[in-house]
Amino acid sequence: MLLPVGCSAQTPPTSGPHYEVVKTALTWMEARDYAAKKGGHLVEINSAAENDAVFALVRREITAAEYAATRASDGGGAAYVWIGASDLQEEGVWVWEHSGQVFWRGGPAENGG
Repeated sequence: MLLPVGCSAQTPPTSGPHYEVVKTALTWMEARDYAAKKGGHLVEINSAAENDAVFALVRREITAAEYAATRASDGGGAAYVWIGASDLQEEGVWVWEHSGQVFWRGGPAENGG
């Protein structure tokens, strides 16, 4: 899971978001709740540059041997990195949890979404 968090002993404050990579197998909802308890939220990607930075961070921080530890019961058996988007409110309408912004409409899975 990736979450932008405020400053901590490991991440002193600077401008822009701070990210924490959590290598514990959690469901998406558990990851969301964990982030909230730490005063943050799951990462919301707002630009191609931020997407590239998050991708590079994940590749750097999680080794291939560690992927097995990221398998969550609601992840279909695959290794996942949870981000702060969901279609919980309406199937196929993806919303960033933190800002509430819709960023993709794909429709229900049975219709190719």
